[in-house]
Amino acid sequence: MSNKKIFLKTILVTLFCVGLHAQNPSTLYKNWLDAQTNNTTPILPTFSFAGYKNGEVPIPTTFIQQVYDVTNFGAIADDQISDKPAIMAAIAAAESNPNGGIVFFPPGRFIINDAATDNRNEIIKITKSNIVLKGSGSGKGGTELYQKDNTEHPNMATQPWVCPYLIQFNNNQSATNSFITNVTADAARETYTIQVSSTTSIAVGQWVELYVKNTSAAFVAEELSPYTTADMDNPSNLDIVKSGVEVREIHKVVSKTANTITFKEPLHKDIESSYNWRVNRFIAIEEVGIQDLKYTGGYTYNFIHHRAPQELYRGEAANGPHAYLSDSGWSGIQFNHVVNGWIKNVEFSAMSQAAQFKLSGYNTAINNTYVGNPGHNFISANAATGNFIGKSIDKTTGVYHGSGVTGTAIGNVLWRNEHPANGKSGMENHGSQPRSTLFDVCKGGFFFRQGGGTAALPNHLRNMVLWNFIGISYRTDFVKSWRPNSETVYSKFLMPIISGLRGFSMSTAANQFQVNESPGNQVDETSLYEHQLAFRLGSLPTWVTEINQSKILYSEDFSANSSRGYTQRIINDNGHPDANNLMKPVTDIPDETDSFSLFDKTKDREGVRIPNGSVRNQRAISISGTSNDTNYAVDAYAVFTPLNLTKSNPLRDKNDDYVYATFWTQRRFGDGDIATVTIEISINYSGTVLDATWTKVPLLSGKISTTADERNYVKGVIDLTAYANSAQGTNITLAIHYQGSSSAWSSENRNGIFYISDLQFITQPTPFTDIWSGKLDSNFTNPANWTNKAAPTGTTNKIRIPTNLPTYPTANTSFSANEILLESGSTFIAESAVNATVIVKRQLETPEATSNTTIDTEEGWHLISAPVSGEIYGTSWLDANNIASGNGSLRGVAVYNNAVASNNWVYTDGSNASFNNGIGYSIKRNTTGEISFSGNIHTSTIDNVSINKGITGYNLLGNPFTSFINSAQLLRLSSNSLLLESETLWIWDATSKNYIAKLSGDETPYKIHPSEGFFVKATTSGNVTFNTTLQSHKTNNTSLKTTESPKIVLKIASNDGIKRFTEVRYLDAATLGFDNGFDGETFSGTPNSLDIFSSLLENASEKKYQVQSIPNSNYENMTIPIGISAVSQKNITFSVEFHNLPSGYNVYLEDRVDQKVTEFSDENTSVQVSVEGSETLGRFFLHLRTTGILSATHSPFDGVQVYKTNENDLRIIGLNNENVELTLYTILGQKALSTFFKGVKDYRISLPKLSSGMYIVNLKTENGELIKKIIKD
Repeated sequence: MSNKKIFLKTILVTLFCVGLHAQNPSTLYKNWLDAQTNNTTPILPTFSFAGYKNGEVPIPTTFIQQVYDVTNFGAIADDQISDKPAIMAAIAAAESNPNGGIVFFPPGRFIINDAATDNRNEIIKITKSNIVLKGSGSGKGGTELYQKDNTEHPNMATQPWVCPYLIQFNNNQSATNSFITNVTADAARETYTIQVSSTTSIAVGQWVELYVKNTSAAFVAEELSPYTTADMDNPSNLDIVKSGVEVREIHKVVSKTANTITFKEPLHKDIESSYNWRVNRFIAIEEVGIQDLKYTGGYTYNFIHHRAPQELYRGEAANGPHAYLSDSGWSGIQFNHVVNGWIKNVEFSAMSQAAQFKLSGYNTAINNTYVGNPGHNFISANAATGNFIGKSIDKTTGVYHGSGVTGTAIGNVLWRNEHPANGKSGMENHGSQPRSTLFDVCKGGFFFRQGGGTAALPNHLRNMVLWNFIGISYRTDFVKSWRPNSETVYSKFLMPIISGLRGFSMSTAANQFQVNESPGNQVDETSLYEHQLAFRLGSLPTWVTEINQSKILYSEDFSANSSRGYTQRIINDNGHPDANNLMKPVTDIPDETDSFSLFDKTKDREGVRIPNGSVRNQRAISISGTSNDTNYAVDAYAVFTPLNLTKSNPLRDKNDDYVYATFWTQRRFGDGDIATVTIEISINYSGTVLDATWTKVPLLSGKISTTADERNYVKGVIDLTAYANSAQGTNITLAIHYQGSSSAWSSENRNGIFYISDLQFITQPTPFTDIWSGKLDSNFTNPANWTNKAAPTGTTNKIRIPTNLPTYPTANTSFSANEILLESGSTFIAESAVNATVIVKRQLETPEATSNTTIDTEEGWHLISAPVSGEIYGTSWLDANNIASGNGSLRGVAVYNNAVASNNWVYTDGSNASFNNGIGYSIKRNTTGEISFSGNIHTSTIDNVSINKGITGYNLLGNPFTSFINSAQLLRLSSNSLLLESETLWIWDATSKNYIAKLSGDETPYKIHPSEGFFVKATTSGNVTFNTTLQSHKTNNTSLKTTESPKIVLKIASNDGIKRFTEVRYLDAATLGFDNGFDGETFSGTPNSLDIFSSLLENASEKKYQVQSIPNSNYENMTIPIGISAVSQKNITFSVEFHNLPSGYNVYLEDRVDQKVTEFSDENTSVQVSVEGSETLGRFFLHLRTTGILSATHSPFDGVQVYKTNENDLRIIGLNNENVELTLYTILGQKALSTFFKGVKDYRISLPKLSSGMYIVNLKTENGELIKKIIKD
């Protein structure tokens, strides 16, 4: 018989809930749920035991241990002197206390490793239970631990991953877990009991390790099936072959017999006793943690995987002797042989590796962030069991390996973690036999940058679960979890279980997944961990729900008149033939099937009556105004029990200042809505309706059911706060007032029956907020799109639109509200008038300050615009938004002045000024954080944004809407394109500190973010139009083309870290000359210390192009001139990206000064050169050819350009060092100029006074002749 545990308390409730008709229920979860009652083995593992105390209680927020303040042991914050000895002394004092202690850090920076004074390799160890390192907060004004210098290891030069973590929680004993007893019988995963030889040396409550290590070929084959060792590189070198299959699970013993032990947690791996499984001792420390602080390392370099910081060891190859600095030198916190510990509210930065749970079980890392310079690893579980890593937020450009697992990790949960989806970070799955891992509602990258050498493969064995994962992969579709060696010798995951995957799609090839449920669509069970935990415990614990602020003060079931929450008061039945039954309790109560799938019994209805707690027998109140095809003018009240809603009521939380009521109504056969239903309140009702004064209460959110609801229940919310004070008395009476019509009956005109059910009175400490979920669509009035299941309908609502949602709201009817808050990254489109204060947040990154003033000055700038009207930026706004300060009174908000040739930025001095509609601004915060705009939303076209040519031509504009706008459509509007030099705009990339050209002809038009600024270049004065039709919610469009056009991105990187690029696109419709909307210049409105550009192949000019489109044919005859501009001599490195190039063609870079040709055979090829502090033209040329370019067919004039720089000068670029004869002819063949000169790469010649017209330039050298046309205006 199986030894599954069945949680009978919760089964009935949960099964009823899951059995309802959801919009996209998970069949995988249903399979798991059925297994809990049917005693079968589910597809999904059980993950709900992961984390501190198996997730059953929150991490402690208060402590009884003695506090050991590090400053009492000699630590001094912010004094630039190492505090390591003092911290270790404080820890020693706490460990000497049998009850443990809290090692406390006041605000300020404490240096924890300084090689100048410390033994850099001395580990800060915590070896006793009940020790907590606690700071004063991870934010501004909190605690910072600064690991100034890295740790070292004797083998680090050859094994760069071995540098130890600086802060280690461990049991201070051997990592080897000693043998206790053998396992003597097979056992299935998801069961709890195993048979053993003897339990004499095992105690109830003891932690043990269930362990096997066996090189049996059959065991290896079982683990890898359906794959084999032949499916991996160098099979004989695989660790799983050489060292064997290895599994370790940490468990707590809850009961035993002479030959069995039962664990609290289920097995994650099937046990075949023939492979010599055993039970080992597991000696661990418990109840230890580190929290509420910032942990800063010294890894301030550009991270390159397995490579030394190039800033220190330029040119050192991968896995060189200094690669350890990147891979492990700055490793922070490690738990080893720890159970029930935690890492909480820690902000990491400048680390090689942030934190790790190793050989540990049931610990929690939650609400931790990584900011600033990204490093190697975030938080991982290494050979660990049942750890919970949740809310790990990577705010960098991408830690190389996101939070994940490695080694023989098993049963671990990664929950609601967020990593950049930009291709720079992948969830860690480092190989060495991890199993049964849940990635639950996480965001980021997957199936790339997962880590793991070929010997450690596969990256993950069975039962890796991706649940409602959103992110990217190494491609967008046909992603393979097990990539064949023909693609890569890495990246091999054994048939994951997938549900609700979004952002990329999986390959349908054989054995790429065990299950792939609901691809592209989230399943209703948003978090698998939460659902499994709620099933096991009966409800979610408060640490998950973050303590729901709403409290139910009163909730009745209406099972009987007079004694169960309401009384019937029929004022006038007006001849209704069944007056005794026109109002009564009925069993037709709300459920999912008749509420547009919104009513959830487990969330919208309490299991018992409140406050008395008796068993619930829910009913709805039914009021009828029709009988036998006749309408009656019934006048009736359903009067609810009078309540004391004031704070004098002992049941009301004194911290709750707001009171609301919610209810569900349905209009059955009430077609035409002729019966009037109102919610009314009285403060003087004493039993007689007509003697009381009744006031109609308007709806705050939701509605009272109408014919349009098609006989579904809908939710309503009213605000009773005004009545919940002593001035209104202590007995407040709420009633439903039903007034029927006596008009002639028809199937479209009838009072019908009205139902009300599930009335709840709710108190909470903050105002009721309508929170958008976007679960269904963008319809603002659809209740399914709101977390409260009721759309805003009042005039005083607080509305919040969160970030990272599937859809965002569009309101096509006018409405009023108190406040609408748009979180950073969210959008809102208003097609009609909105009377509300709209607050828009935008997150801005400001890198941490360095000691380099130049770098600090340049970092952290962004181009923004106000997405609302009426916001003023003066000292109050600047201070509230933490805007940076500059020289004197100047602050970090600037407008662009194109009336001067240089020094174009004009900074505010704090005087009040309005953010103008459609105008852009440059802005910088002191630190990373949000800026906030408050004002009125734009609901109509804005057509008065003035631009002019000035001197530079550039104008800084900005998106004036609270939605994205399509840049291509904006540029192509005829009223706009006539004003612009080209259909190009430039956005600022704060990461590369470079302006990026976006063109109207881009295959995927750029969507300008809400509150994003951008530049355009004017050719004349006029008004730019921002049409409301430009608005959208999505960040980008999907190209209509199935394949991206060929293109080459030529990149340069300087020795001082500057990176730039120029892009060549091959398009069928492009020409060799200028193509408006397809060729985009580099931005020249502000100085640029380094840039790369190309020149047009025909009709060239002084213009420099960041993007150039040329014909998608005749590749070998198109030589593309490449220019470099630099303010000083620089060493630069060329590299390329190429996309969809024609088969057989290669990219070549020709250097005519060094007489060198570089073939970029792949994107890893690079070439280093030195360029002068000027504009370099005529030296570099880009080619796309099938063979090397220095062949006999190579033209001596390839890439040579001839054009007028002005009316009196001719410029010739790209000539070799040889004698040149230049002759200028009129169109009639008359000679206008003849001269000889020595060829150079960049030559200028003065022209004689010429008449307007076309002229022919003839260039002759001993190697050939070139003819070009020029036009004199």
